[in-house]
Amino acid sequence: MILFFLSAGVSLPLWTRLSHRTGPKVTLLIAMPLAILGFVGAAFLAPGNLAGFAVVCIASGAALGADMILPLALFAGYQEKQGNSPTLAFGMWSFAQKASLAVAAGVVLPLLAMSDFAPNGQNTQGAVFALGLFYALVPATLKMFAILWLWFVLRPTGAFAQLSDRSNPLI
Repeated sequence: MILFFLSAGVSLPLWTRLSHRTGPKVTLLIAMPLAILGFVGAAFLAPGNLAGFAVVCIASGAALGADMILPLALFAGYQEKQGNSPTLAFGMWSFAQKASLAVAAGVVLPLLAMSDFAPNGQNTQGAVFALGLFYALVPATLKMFAILWLWFVLRPTGAFAQLSDRSNPLI
């Protein structure tokens, strides 16, 4: 976990610099596939594969760095353009993050229990598969939908031409 959070922290200035060059939308479209690779890598890790686990921690930690700043900056910038307070946007974003974690735990933990997953015990192959499915493959799928939403809803034209929003003072 130290490697995961260290990677997130080290990546923050890199994502910020890239965002200043390409805009937060483009940078987010670069970072999101990295998160997917981390999730999918975690789903297929063999027990005891420390090198693979380190790669997953670095990739997913770096993606977390982007997720910590870019979506909030985009949301706050959008709210500001709508005439709303960026402070209100931050509060709304924080609430949504905490609520989504609570809902995810409330849904996934009972599903894992139904699959007979035991955090500190022996698990069947089906229980380990359920863990990989709920911990890695479902989030990867949701992240793919988020990429599609970011790409198609924002309607970029040209090779990222309209995605760049360097005017956002928050990033």
